[in-house]
Amino acid sequence: MTLKYIWFDLGYTLVYSKREKIFQDILVSMNKHIDINKIKMAYHLTDKFFMREHKGLLCKSKEEFMPYYLKKLLEVLNIKVDRNVLLLEINKREQKYQKIWYTYDSAVSILTTLKQNSIRSGIISNWDNTSRKVLCQNNLDDLLDEIVISSEVGYSKPQKEIFDFALKRANVEPDECLFVGDNYYDDIVGSSKVNMKSLLINPYGKVGIEELNYAYIISNISELPKFIERNYNLKLF
Repeated sequence: MTLKYIWFDLGYTLVYSKREKIFQDILVSMNKHIDINKIKMAYHLTDKFFMREHKGLLCKSKEEFMPYYLKKLLEVLNIKVDRNVLLLEINKREQKYQKIWYTYDSAVSILTTLKQNSIRSGIISNWDNTSRKVLCQNNLDDLLDEIVISSEVGYSKPQKEIFDFALKRANVEPDECLFVGDNYYDDIVGSSKVNMKSLLINPYGKVGIEELNYAYIISNISELPKFIERNYNLKLF
């Protein structure tokens, strides 16, 4: 099997935010002290809940989904605070940051190595008009051959049309591609509609996705090289 192109999701595939630390600091200011690892797990479970039960909501504007998201997050953590105050504090603190999204340590080196070995890469992401800023701030835009953003093309994952659009623009066949993302219902289901092989990122093994019977799972982007070597017989790294 020939691998010519790897498509990536953006959020929590190539980049992550420091939302858990911001959230923890706010709770401390409210005299509630919770371990950061417990908070990270709560965010993970809340993400997976919305991916499974409210498909598409997380790709809408923050104003639309955050009230519901925080309600579920607090339920998972089993704590009670004023959600309106919490949301106000999150927005206030995020506005102080010049940069909210950060590249995973191995993402740049992986994209660079792919380019050096003539394997093209691109993103297909459900994101609003801030996506280009995120890519630029993390020096990812120059490493990607194609950038397909839902808010720019009028389609969103898991719609077949956004994958067809990306394939046509890249002039590549589905069986020459691999899609890597963290949302089974958007990324894996969507890419399967065009018969593209896929790889799911889930940091906690099967936790949060227990309902799925899906074999190709890694915990983070740093494990992609081993997957490529094992499944495509390519030792690039």
